[in-house]
Amino acid sequence: AALVVEAHPEQGGTKAGAESQLQRNKHPERQVPVYVRDLPSPGLTALREKGAQPWPNPQTPEELKTLLSPSPSVSNTAPPQPAEPTKTAKDDQQLLLIST
Repeated sequence: AALVVEAHPEQGGTKAGAESQLQRNKHPERQVPVYVRDLPSPGLTALREKGAQPWPNPQTPEELKTLLSPSPSVSNTAPPQPAEPTKTAKDDQQLLLIST
């Protein structure tokens, strides 16, 4: 996910980077949410008009984790493979590896 804090309405790297990602988001396999702060700003307004979403301002770590998790609605060209548990040597935490 990308969060744009401020952007110039007509030029600059932040604006260019956000617009570039918004163009890539037209392809389902390249979805990266672009969020902008919900403030009165010509640059942020211009990005919202191009498809950026207002930042929902999560209040808890769980809300932030959910917000930044990949969306299950993104379609893939191949069917998902079953998740396979894998253990790390460092702390023996169980991880899920998902192949798409």
